[in-house]
Amino acid sequence: MTKKIIQCLLILLLFSANCIIAQQLHPCGTVTGRSKWLKQYQAHPDRFSKGSDNTIYVPMTIHILGTNTGSGYFRLPNFLDAFCRLNTDFEGTNLHFYINGEINYINNTAWYQHDDILTGVEMMFENNIENTLNVYFVDSPAGNCGYNLPYAGIANAKACSDPDDHTWAHEVGHALSIPHPFLGWEGGVAHDGSINHNFNEPAPREVYYDYTLFKDQLYLDTLIIDTALVELVDGSNCFEAADGFCDTKPDYVAQRWQCNSAGRSRVTQTDPDGQQFTSDGSLIMGYSLDQCSSRFTQEQIAAMRANLLDQKASWLNDDPPLGTVNTDPIVVNSPFNEEITAAENIYFEWDAVENATHYILQVSRLSSFAFSEVDVVVEGNSFEVESLRADRKYYWRIRPYNHYSACTTYSEISEFQTSSSVTSTEQITENLDIEIYPNLIQKGESIQIHANSTSQDFTLTIYSLDGRRWQEEKLDLHHGTSNLPFRFAKSGIYLLEMKNEKGIQIEKIIVQ
Repeated sequence: MTKKIIQCLLILLLFSANCIIAQQLHPCGTVTGRSKWLKQYQAHPDRFSKGSDNTIYVPMTIHILGTNTGSGYFRLPNFLDAFCRLNTDFEGTNLHFYINGEINYINNTAWYQHDDILTGVEMMFENNIENTLNVYFVDSPAGNCGYNLPYAGIANAKACSDPDDHTWAHEVGHALSIPHPFLGWEGGVAHDGSINHNFNEPAPREVYYDYTLFKDQLYLDTLIIDTALVELVDGSNCFEAADGFCDTKPDYVAQRWQCNSAGRSRVTQTDPDGQQFTSDGSLIMGYSLDQCSSRFTQEQIAAMRANLLDQKASWLNDDPPLGTVNTDPIVVNSPFNEEITAAENIYFEWDAVENATHYILQVSRLSSFAFSEVDVVVEGNSFEVESLRADRKYYWRIRPYNHYSACTTYSEISEFQTSSSVTSTEQITENLDIEIYPNLIQKGESIQIHANSTSQDFTLTIYSLDGRRWQEEKLDLHHGTSNLPFRFAKSGIYLLEMKNEKGIQIEKIIVQ
C-alpha cells in the first residue's frame, strides 16, 4: 500500500473545507485506517492471544457535557439505555463494558457543541482518566453522530445515542482497532470528494482518504492522505484491501443507507473486475441504518479481543464484577398507591433489588414523567424528600442499576396525594400505657400489643393515611402481652388508634 504525505500549514488543516467540512458530512467522523498494529495482527493473527472464551471486562470513564450553565446534559436514564444497548451489541464478543468510578459532569459550552475535531482533542486531553476508555456525550461532536480518536477517546452525540442506536458500539469498535468495511470510500474516489463515482461502472483499484486526525497520535501540521485497495468480490485481495478482514465482504457505500428485506443495500455496486454486488447491512461497523445493523464478525471480534490484551492490558484488572441487577418486579412500600401523605418530609422506601447499588428516584406531577420535580440517584432503598406542593397528586417510580448492569426497567408507577394536614403519626397522649410491636411487619404477620398496667377495655380502630377506616374492634386487654385479632393483608402505612375513657393513643404501622 502506498502512502502520500503532504505537508501543509496548520491553519489550512483547521479551516480548509477539504480537511474539516467533509468530516461533518459523515455520521461517523472516524476515518480509521488500518493501524500499524492491525496490519501486524492480520498478518499473523495466530500469534496473538484472544483470551480464550473468557469475558473481558473493559472500564469506561463517562463524561457528560453540558453548557456553561449546566443545562443540556444527557439524562441519566437515557444514558443507561444507551449503556445497555452497548453491552447488548457486544454480547457475542465476550467483551463487557463497565462504568469506572462516578460519571463526570462537565459544564463547557465550547466542548458541548464543538465544530471541529481539534476542540474535541482539547476536551479529551484536559479530562481523560488514564487506563480507561474515555467516552464523552455532547450535543454536537464536530457535526457527526460520533468519532473516535485512537490517542484520546470517543465523542458521541446525544441525539445518536437512543436505545436502538448502534453509534456507541460503532465507535468502540474503532477504539479497539476496527476500521469501516468501506475503508477508503469516505471521500468517494478522492479524499476530498472531488471525484464522483458511478457505481454502475467498475470501481478503481484503489481509493484515497484523509487519515490525518485519526492516526495513533495527533499531527497538527501534516495532512496525511492514505491509499486503500478496493476489495474484490472474489475475495482474492480481502486480506489487504479495505479493512483487511475477509469475513466483511466488499462495501463501497460511505453514506447512511437503508437495507432491503434481505438486509442488503439497495445500491448495487461494481468491483474493479466488473462483478456486481450489494453490501451487507448487518455489520455494526458499516453505515447501514440502525434497524439493519446488529453484529460484529468473528474476525472483527478476535481482533478487538487481541487489541485489548496486547495493546491495552493496563486497562484490565482481576476485580470481580458486580452481578446482574435482578429484573423481577420491584416492590414499592412508601408512599403506597393512592396514599395521602404530608407535603413535607415525604419518606420514599422500596424493597432492595438484588445486585443494585444505585436507584433513580423520580417524582412527577405527570404520569408520563415528561418533567420531574424529583430526579435523583439514591445509593440505598429509601430517600426523604424535604417538601412537595400540598394538595397535589404525584406519581413516583424507581429504576435500579449498577456500574456493570443497566438493562433494567422502572417499577410500576405509584401515585399519592399530598395534604396540608394529615393525621399525626406521633403518640397523642401517654394516658394509655400501651406498646405495640413490631411497627414494621410483612403482609400476613400479626402484631402484638403489650399493656404495662392493669387490664383495659378500649376500642381499636385502624385507618389508612387518607383517613379511611379499615377495621374497628372492641378489646379487653389484660396486663401483659396479647396478639391483635387480625392480620394485615395489604402493604402500606396504617394508623392504629386506641381509645377509651382514659385517653387516646395513635401509633404507625408499616406493612411491607
